[in-house]
Parts: sequence; C-alpha cells; structure tokens
Amino acid sequence: MKKKVLAIMMATALMVVPVGATEISNGFYPHMGKVTEVIKNGNNYAITFSDGVGRTWSWIDLNGDWLVDDYVAVIMWDKGTPKYVYDDEVISAKYVGYAELFD
Repeated sequence: MKKKVLAIMMATALMVVPVGATEISNGFYPHMGKVTEVIKNGNNYAITFSDGVGRTWSWIDLNGDWLVDDYVAVIMWDKGTPKYVYDDEVISAKYVGYAELFD
C-alpha cells in the first residue's frame, strides 16, 4: 500500500513540474541571486548579485531602489557560448523580495 501511494505521489509531482523550465532557449535562460552591491554612478546604478554557487554578475540600472540582500530574478544571455558562463550578460532583472521575507 505504501509503495502504491508513493508511486501516485511521485507521478503527480512529475505532472506539475514544468518541463524544460530552466533550459536554455536561443541562448537565453533564467537565473537568480542575492544583491551584494549597489553603486551609484551619475544617474545610473551598478547592481551586483551573487548566485547560489558564488559567481557574481552585474548590470547597470536606472532604478535606485535596489538594496543589498534583495533577491533578483534575471534573464541571462549566453552570448553564443553556452559552455562558458563567465561572459554571460544580464538582459532583464526583476525584484523578487528581500531576505527577511523568507526568515
């Protein structure tokens, strides 16, 4: 009985997981991280975030609402080098929340 219930639960979980949600599509892929630095430079802001494995990424934003420890969801572009991530570029960034929301 336990095996049957477990099998049903696993099958149900597989049906609701979006297939290919994180696959690269035409060189673009989703990524996320935590903002580690915000530097004002004239009318622009240099925003830096760190991902889950410690790599850092930056982009220039006109919006000065970013704070250190904010979470960010980004769309990245692999610049035609899918096996080399260190030249990838942030194309779009969206605010996800801040650390205290998840405590």
